[in-house]
Amino acid sequence: MSAKADCAKSSTFGHTIGHALEAETRYTQLLHGEAVAWGMIAATHIALSTGKLDSVTAGRISNSILGFGRLPRMELKTANILKRLRSDKKTRREWCTLFAARNWQSRDRKRRAGSDHPLGHR
Repeated sequence: MSAKADCAKSSTFGHTIGHALEAETRYTQLLHGEAVAWGMIAATHIALSTGKLDSVTAGRISNSILGFGRLPRMELKTANILKRLRSDKKTRREWCTLFAARNWQSRDRKRRAGSDHPLGHR
């Protein structure tokens, strides 16, 4: 993969989940940056829960994001967010690109969706 492609992909960290949050709130509760920040935190927690990231690094990432200020609280249904993530334009044939904060320049960004997949793909 070229350096340009790596750079373009790394700039989307948090965007997939952030866009799902924006859409679910009908673009009325979050600024784009807030949605991406929540997406970055969520992607970090997914990476932690799937063993792609250690707890110290996950804490550093989350603390760095939250260091810019509090994020708005939302009351959303997880099932609705997952539905939006499954229909995202970057999700094709049960493959989903989510960025783990560790190894994000490796080619291990795509994970075959299985029963233990964080998004529940089958």
